[in-house]
Amino acid sequence: MKKILFLTNLLPVPMDTGGKIRDYHIVEYLSRKHEVWFAGFREKNLKENETSLPFIPRERCLTTEPEDLDIRAFLRKHDVPYWCLGYYSEKMEKILDTVIEKNRFDYIHISHSYMAQYVTKYKGVIGLVDHQNVKTILYHSACAGTNNPLRKINYSAEYYKWYKYEREVLRNFEFHLACSPVEQKAIENFVHRPVRLLPSGVDTERFYEKKGMDTGANLLFTGSFDYFPNHEAAVFFCKKILPLIRKAVPNVVFQVVGRQPREALEKLIRKTPNTWFSCNVRDIRPFYYQSAVAVVPLSVGAGTRLKIPEAMATGLPVVSTSKGCEGLGLANGEGIIIADDPAQFAEAVISLLKDSKAREGLSRKAAVISRERFSWNEVLKPLDAIYL
Repeated sequence: MKKILFLTNLLPVPMDTGGKIRDYHIVEYLSRKHEVWFAGFREKNLKENETSLPFIPRERCLTTEPEDLDIRAFLRKHDVPYWCLGYYSEKMEKILDTVIEKNRFDYIHISHSYMAQYVTKYKGVIGLVDHQNVKTILYHSACAGTNNPLRKINYSAEYYKWYKYEREVLRNFEFHLACSPVEQKAIENFVHRPVRLLPSGVDTERFYEKKGMDTGANLLFTGSFDYFPNHEAAVFFCKKILPLIRKAVPNVVFQVVGRQPREALEKLIRKTPNTWFSCNVRDIRPFYYQSAVAVVPLSVGAGTRLKIPEAMATGLPVVSTSKGCEGLGLANGEGIIIADDPAQFAEAVISLLKDSKAREGLSRKAAVISRERFSWNEVLKPLDAIYL
């Protein structure tokens, strides 16, 4: 048994983002075999009985509320990536200093590369970074994918800050985890050591296959909409793809489910016919069961998309861009149709809505493949080789 400090950005309850879901299942898996301590920020709207994890004793679950960005810290660290600044906290530094001084940890497991900024000063503890996504890939893709000059400047600036951070800070850690083979190679290039592949999965008991439900012509897109790739994907779908679908299927309904939508997206959804937003839901599953097709129209992004394994586990066929399903190792027809051109994307959705047999066939494949390839108990086994 090892003594592990698990450090992440947010306490993973409720499980309403991909990062939280991944963290929750990794912490739960590790706690079965090791003594795990948890440190991370808690969201301000959580009640007292919601600020711990069911599988970690309360005294080992160390949280604090995030602090507003201090202008002095911003000026002092102007060359640091914005996400690092957003999660910089003197309170968190004090918590970590205290717990590490009092305990002899074998490992510090760092979820999200920007949280590594807290750990470089601690000596004698083995560090592991779960990158979840590679920010230089994210911002390079975002910069190439926009014609907006202000966004291009912002994305470019963040790209260069992350380029420096990934090479100067992250190479100090012994172990690294990547979500996809593409990102695995990228991380190896800047840390100069082997990187282990740890894809994301799905709770196949909680996300069971739906049976015989009439879902009409309902489309579903899920995600955290404070994450700009999801925001841009929803806007793009409403403006460029949904009108094409509506010409062939006038009764189509588009349901967007997630958290923290920007005002521009809320306005667009309000004025788009038969389009709805459900914000900060506690349980995403009913939306999967009420839908006919899941859509993932991402054009930029990094990491793996837990929304796809979840949809597939419920027997919901998926139409995605190649970027949207990158890293999952899925081929066209394996519970998913992959299309990048807006017209081809729309045609794939239309064909599934109109052809119930084709939809049911893809649905069955989706459920089977999700259980075979994406069960958390299977995808997390590589951790055993690290925490011997």
